[in-house]
Parts: sequence; structure tokens; C-alpha cells
Amino acid sequence: MDDVLIVGTGPTGLTMAVELVRHKIPFRIVGKAVRPVPSSESRAIGIVPRTLEVFEMMGIAGPIMRTAHQLRKANVFIGEKRIGQLKLDDLDTRYPVAILPQGDTERILSEHLAEKGVVIEREVELTELTQQRDFVTARLRYKDGREEVIHTRWLIGCDGQHSTVRDALGATFIGQQYEEVFVLADVHLESKFPRDESYAFLHPSGVLNLFPLTNNLVRVVAVLDDIWRSRIPDKPTLSDFQALVNERGPGGIRLIDSTWISRFKISRHMVEQFRHGHVFLAGDAAHVHSPAGGQGMNTGIQDSHNLAWKLALVISGKSPDSLLDSYHAEREPVARQVTKMTDRNTKLAIPRNPLVRGILNLVLSWVLGIKSIEHRMSSSFAELNIDYGNSPIIAGDQKVGVPSKQYGLSAGIRVPDIQLTIDGSEKPVRLFELLRRPQHILLLFAGDTPTSENHEKVTNVTEVIRRKYSDRIRVHIVVGTEELKRLDRSGVPWQYLVRPDGYIGFRGPLEIDQLEQYLCRIFHESNSV
Repeated sequence: MDDVLIVGTGPTGLTMAVELVRHKIPFRIVGKAVRPVPSSESRAIGIVPRTLEVFEMMGIAGPIMRTAHQLRKANVFIGEKRIGQLKLDDLDTRYPVAILPQGDTERILSEHLAEKGVVIEREVELTELTQQRDFVTARLRYKDGREEVIHTRWLIGCDGQHSTVRDALGATFIGQQYEEVFVLADVHLESKFPRDESYAFLHPSGVLNLFPLTNNLVRVVAVLDDIWRSRIPDKPTLSDFQALVNERGPGGIRLIDSTWISRFKISRHMVEQFRHGHVFLAGDAAHVHSPAGGQGMNTGIQDSHNLAWKLALVISGKSPDSLLDSYHAEREPVARQVTKMTDRNTKLAIPRNPLVRGILNLVLSWVLGIKSIEHRMSSSFAELNIDYGNSPIIAGDQKVGVPSKQYGLSAGIRVPDIQLTIDGSEKPVRLFELLRRPQHILLLFAGDTPTSENHEKVTNVTEVIRRKYSDRIRVHIVVGTEELKRLDRSGVPWQYLVRPDGYIGFRGPLEIDQLEQYLCRIFHESNSV
């Protein structure tokens, strides 16, 4: 019996496969796709900073960044007047927004898996699944018509918007299609604008968006009002886009040629439950959003990153099955929030009458002119502000003696990639380098002015954790530095338990009792010596 069957060979499924390799969990990955080739018809193009941090932990950020085009700023214009700018290179991360067609992302993930000896079973279709108490039975059909029935302990549906896994479960996909029609073209053009910035031009007939791509291409996306819908045929031409750019843009933009042109509609849908017994849904199989904001592929990749370490602990017998319930508890609110945000962005692009658009533009000019709001919007777009604080496996937030939101990061928050001086070494190490080994990390700090009592507490916690949980938690004793204050500025003794996905699972004082109470919720008792 296989431990895991991954259905789907898009970014979500490939990320799950890479993570299971890191956790040394056996699996099979199958999908209907023929081969991973870069496609000129890829709608997903943006990789946000948080996803790049995930890729660093996975060991593939390097090839992604060497291939991608970097986006530094996102501008909002009315004609030639800029009314707002989101600074995407001024965030608490070492990564920018990377522009890379989805096909290239899939290719890099597939090549990484091939280097690890993983065979991706392409042109293999799941046709049926049934669940028993402790496993799933799946029927697979190969290209030549041959069928295979397999049993697997866990099945992950990463097979996209038209998911066969979701349909086989009978899971309701709640949502609707937008009435509006969109057009898209990847073009070469001449303009005065920098190529490391994106541009949204507000106009009463709808919004025009320009996104720089690799290979000197620019993606042009626009929503059509009734007038433009009647003007532009089902198969738009380059001249149609030039007319749109002339009306909505600032002038001075000349389209030269195109590699892809499309007219389409979009929708938003989400399942009620991400877990169904021994079957999980992830990525577009669980949630489909408007592409406004470029969050869809990123959310799916982070679904897999969230689920994989939990599944690995359960399969290896180190954690109870109940740990897997936290996948829905943590990722469903994120997907719901992304859906709301992209829905709001889409509605901002919808054509308005001149009076309504004028009022809306005035409000946007005011809002986008406030630096704190611009920064918050940039962090949200970058997915750096995801908060699992309400998760059933997050604890200890307010128990260090000072309010965490004032002095340090709360439990449930992503940790920044800080430089740590640990374990008596003089050479600092980056936290994300430590996270490349897929285990929990316990950081212990004796305080700015450590006493002998606090040193004893550090020693006690270290000995207990290494004795009971050495196979799942690595302990590091840190010393106070200016860089450490990005994590906690209180100066008092503390301990932070960082999960394998880079989020704070537990935050508390240097007391072993509170920590062990928390660990009993996520781990089985260990026989480690």
C-alpha cells in the first residue's frame, strides 16, 4: 500500500511532492498533463515573496530567481497621473515579487524532483475513488487504456479547477462566475515605463493592466464594458488591444507584436471542507479566485507546504491523526480572505459610469496616498501577513510576561529570515537555512541580562526536549543581537517553537511545563533517549 497518492502535476501537486521528498515519505504523483513545458498561455505569472521564502526552505529559490523577472513596484494611474504606488521591494523579506510563467515554475519543480529520483507519472488519470476506514482505493487509467486499482493511506487532490478528486468526493464547490469579459495579450511594446514595475490605469470603461514578463514581453489585461464587448470579437487582434491601450492608457505606448491573445471569463469558488477523511483538497481543487492580485498559484503552493509536514509526522507515527484537522483550520480562512481580496480587486476593475468612477478614483487617491495603508496592502499582496493565531495547534501567545504585539511576534505569525547567533558559535546563521531541515526548531533566549536561574531554565528545557523529542525538534540557544529584536524586543527570557513551515507554533516563557502541554497536542509521546 502506498503512503500517499498525489493527483495533479501542477505547482500545487509538484510542491507537495518536493516536500514529501524532504520529509522522506514515499508517494506516487500522477496527472493528466503530458509534460512540463513552459507555456505561452500561462495565466499564473507572479510568485509572491512568501512563496519564494517557501521555495528557499525547499531548496529551489535559486533556480527560480535566476529565471524570473523581478517586480519592484505596482503603480496605479489615472491617465498620466500616478495616484498610488505599492513598494514591493521595501518589505520585511529578502525576496521581491518574481514574474515567471507557470510553465517555467512547473519545469523547475519537475527537474528538482527528477534530480531526487522521483518519476512523475504523466498521462495517468484518476477515474474513481472510494474511502475505507483507514485507506483510499483509487482507480487509475493510463494513456493506452490500461487500468490499475491501488490502495493508499492518503490521497491529495491537486488536480485543479475541474478536479476529478473533488467530484468523486461529492464536495460542493460554492461560488459563481463573473459576468464581465476580460481580454489578455502577451506583447512586445514600446513605452517610457520601467520594466520592473506594473501599471494599472483606471478609466470609466474599465481598468487596463500592464505586467512586465520575461523575454521582454508585457502582459496586457483589461475588462470590457458593453461598448468594448461589442467591438472586440471572440478572437481579439493586436489592433484591438492597441485601441484599448490608446483609450485607457497615458499615451505613448505602441504594441509591436503578440505571442498570445485571449478573451475569457473568470470565476470564484471554494469548497466547504479541505479535508474529507483520508483525502485532502489543495490549490485550485479547493479554491479558485479571480486572477486579480495574482494569488491563486501562490495560495495553492502554500496549501501544500502547510499540509506536507503534518502529513509526514502522522505517517511516521510521531503525531496523532487529529493534527491533520489543522490543515482546514489554517488554510480555509486564508483561501477565504484571498477570495475576498481578489473579488474586491476585480470589482474595482469593473466599468463604472463617469460619476461613480470619479468618486471611486477620488477615494482611491486618498487611500493610496497614506503610506501605512500602502505598506499594509503591499504586505498583504506579498502574503507576508498570514496569521494562524486562531489555529487549534497555536498556543502560548501572551505568556511571556509582555504583550507580544508590542514587543515581539505573536504565535501563529511567520518568522522573518533573521540572522541568529546560536549555540556558542561566533558565525551567525540565517533562520531559513535552519528551516531547510524539515523539523521544528526551538529557540531559547535567557534574556538581555541572563541570570544563573535563567541559564538553569535553558539547560532544563534543552535536556527535556532533546531527551523526549530529538527526532522532531532541534534546540538552539540564541544570544541577544540587534537582529534578534526583529523577532522579540522584550529583552526578557523566552522560547519560540518554529514549525517546519516557518510559522511560530508556540511562544512562551522559559518553563518546560507550558511547552510540554503544547507538545502533547501535536506529538505522540516519544521514546527518544
